[in-house]
Amino acid sequence: KITSLPHTVGALSGLQVMRLDHNELGQLPDSMAKLLSLQELVLAHNLLTDLFSGLGKLKKVELLDVSYNKLDALPFELSEIAALKRLEVVGNPMRFPPAEIVAGGT
Repeated sequence: KITSLPHTVGALSGLQVMRLDHNELGQLPDSMAKLLSLQELVLAHNLLTDLFSGLGKLKKVELLDVSYNKLDALPFELSEIAALKRLEVVGNPMRFPPAEIVAGGT
C-alpha cells in the first residue's frame, strides 16, 4: 500500500485521472495543485485528515472522491472548482459542513 507521494507528482501535468484509493495516504503534497489537467481524483479509503493546499486550482476536476478517510472538514477552495459534478465524502467524521447538509447534497 502507498503511504506517501513524492513532491514530483506535480510534474505529471497532463494527467487526467488519478486513482489512489485503498491505500494508507496520510497527507498529499501541495505540488498536486499543479495537476491542472486532472478530471478525476479518487482518494477514497485512505487516512487523509485534510486535503492539499491549492485544491481550488484544479479547475477541470469533475469527480472528487475522498470517502472513508479522516476528514472533519472540507476546504472552502472546493467552491472554486466550477467543473465539479460529483463529490463523495461519506464515511468521514465531518464537522463542517454539517452532516445533514452533506447527506442532503445541498
